[in-house]
Amino acid sequence: MIRISQNDPKFKGLKIGKSNTSYSSNGCYIACLLNARRKFYPNEDFTPEKACREWNYVRQGTDPEPHYLAYSTDFPGFEVVSRVRASGLNGERKWNDEDLNTVKTKMHMDNYAVCLEVLTKYGSRHWLMADKSFGIGGIKCVDPWPYPANVPMATVGPFGRYVRYTGFSVIKKKP
Repeated sequence: MIRISQNDPKFKGLKIGKSNTSYSSNGCYIACLLNARRKFYPNEDFTPEKACREWNYVRQGTDPEPHYLAYSTDFPGFEVVSRVRASGLNGERKWNDEDLNTVKTKMHMDNYAVCLEVLTKYGSRHWLMADKSFGIGGIKCVDPWPYPANVPMATVGPFGRYVRYTGFSVIKKKP
């Protein structure tokens, strides 16, 4: 399956919602959700262009740009059933073994997908789509940043580009 990348030349210049923010600069969560949707509906072509235009985006915090997905967004074919912020930063609780178990359980179920929020080595947050478990406690992820997005697989750890998990979203296919 070809993965969706936020740097696909066809889509990277898109503006998210009514903002001036480009899909390439802040579209990692959108790309992860589209990859989850593609897991459920591999033969349908729901593009980043459609997502940037049709999904519901809002402002968040002090950022004046409405480029954050609203929790109330009615996604076609799936729903975000839980979203957890667990970075240990700014008063958030820390990522724990229960989070890891939830992720590893849901990512292997046919009607579920998991998007993982990670902290980059540069201190910013980024989204990856969980793909396969490996080793003890590890998770392979599809990174929507590179183009094409199907290679390489990203790993999270102290020596990589992504330092640690900071949250996750569980996505469920609608009946």
